[in-house]
Amino acid sequence: MKRIYFLTGKTYTCPQTGKTLTRPSGYPSDGATRALDINSGYWKFHDVACDKAVWDDGTPMTAKDCSNIARNCLLHEGRPIRAWYIYWATYLWTKKRGVGCYPNRPTYPALAGETRMVSDKAFKDFMGEHQ
Repeated sequence: MKRIYFLTGKTYTCPQTGKTLTRPSGYPSDGATRALDINSGYWKFHDVACDKAVWDDGTPMTAKDCSNIARNCLLHEGRPIRAWYIYWATYLWTKKRGVGCYPNRPTYPALAGETRMVSDKAFKDFMGEHQ
């Protein structure tokens, strides 16, 4: 069994550039991939950034952009030490894995805000080719 989060819609604005990234309502996420799911916005936006790899204005994102989103969310939450650790961990992960792998992941607006435990098969169905 795996946990899947169906995120609520929200928009992130980069404090350095003013660019925005919108997370659609019902966006499926596995949480902090291969890490502890802390109560934070960083992985909720980092997942969307890595999957789509474009800002709302269509500008392509890099691994650095995706990691800056995670870092900025944690700094905003008052977690400066974790912000730098997560920046480097997500940067190295994203450089290895790449960005823009799943730009058309389906969303499930009716499930927004829910967390479910699902079978491995159901997880793969919800997440598409993510895992």
